[in-house]
This record gives sequence, C-alpha cells and structure tokens, in this order.
Amino acid sequence: MKGRVPRERLEKGVRKLEKLVSARFSTRTDIVTLNVDAPTAQLAADVANRMVQLLDSFNIVRRQYQSRELRRFTGERLDDARRAQQAVEDSSLRFLQANRRFSDSPVLLFEAKRLERQVDLHQEIVLTLAREYEEAKVAEHRDVPLLSIIDRARPPYKKSAPKILLYSLIACFATGMIVVLFTYARAMWSSEAREDPASHEALARAWRSPPVQSEGR
Repeated sequence: MKGRVPRERLEKGVRKLEKLVSARFSTRTDIVTLNVDAPTAQLAADVANRMVQLLDSFNIVRRQYQSRELRRFTGERLDDARRAQQAVEDSSLRFLQANRRFSDSPVLLFEAKRLERQVDLHQEIVLTLAREYEEAKVAEHRDVPLLSIIDRARPPYKKSAPKILLYSLIACFATGMIVVLFTYARAMWSSEAREDPASHEALARAWRSPPVQSEGR
C-alpha cells in the first residue's frame, strides 16, 4: 500500500481488506461463514485461515486476561473474607469462654446461635471464594481453542469475480444506448440540414476542408 508514513499505509491496507472480507452469521445453526476475495485462489484461502487463527488467538489471550483479573480480584476478596471469618470466630470463642453455661439463659442462648450463624456464613463465603480463586488460576493458563472450525478454507476451483456474464450484459446495454443516441443525434442533424441547406453546405465544406495553421514571421 502507498502512503507517506507506515500508519497511513496500514490504514489504507485495513480499509482495502475490509472491502475484500465479509462474514455471514446463521442464527439457525450458530455458524459464522467467512468469505475472502483475493487475486489468487491460494491467497484467498491463506488469508481466511490466518484470520481465523488470529481471531482464536485473540480470544484465548482475552480469556486469559479476564481470568487473571478475576483471580486477582477473587484473591483480594478471599483475604478479606478470611480476616472477617477469623474475627467472627474469635468473637464466638470469647463468648464461649465467658459463658460456659449459656444454655441456662435464653438471652445467652440466642446470642450463641447468632454467633454460630455468622461463623457458618463466613465459612461458606470463604469456601466459595476459594473455589472461584482456584478456577480462575486454572483458566488463566488454559490455552484450549475457543472456535470450532467446521471446514478450513481451501482454494476455490471457480472464480467469484469478475462476473463475465454480468459485465458482458452491461457492456451490451451500454453499447446499445450509445448506438441509439448516435442514431438519434444523426437523425436530428439531418432534419435540421434539410430545413437549412446553407448551413448543411457550410458544415460539409468545413468537414472536408483541412485545418489551416498560420505562422507569424
């Protein structure tokens, strides 16, 4: 691509590639069909396969990045949850040490059950975050392809362009229009010449006479 700077050449190349590439998505089958036009059949197939490969690589990198961010966020939340769990367990322990016979008092029994529920809740939060943290660590290093390629691009045996029949019809139509216009103009000119013979003779002489070029001395 021509351009004054590499960025300009890159932008021109991207715009040209956008015109040569098209994709079609089927909502019934959830299949994406990619079409690529190129000067040669092999080049078209290579470009299509390379685009699919780059898209799959981009999806893998994007998923790993999301997993890495999820692992970082989950790790921070897990540390906070463990500290909160430790604080609740310490409160429950102090309560039990201070009230060894809490079952004899309805108020103390209620407080003991409340602390027990808090301990169970924080324990469940810690277990859930720990599972999500481990899953994010595994997904961060997973490089399994996300796209299922049904059929790799192969060089086509038949050209998709140029459309010879269509262009031939257009050329015949354009030629016919030119002939009609030329015939109509000639008929109009003949009609005007018959109405004005002097102008007809002047035009004929001007047509037969060679051009005269004068030179100054």
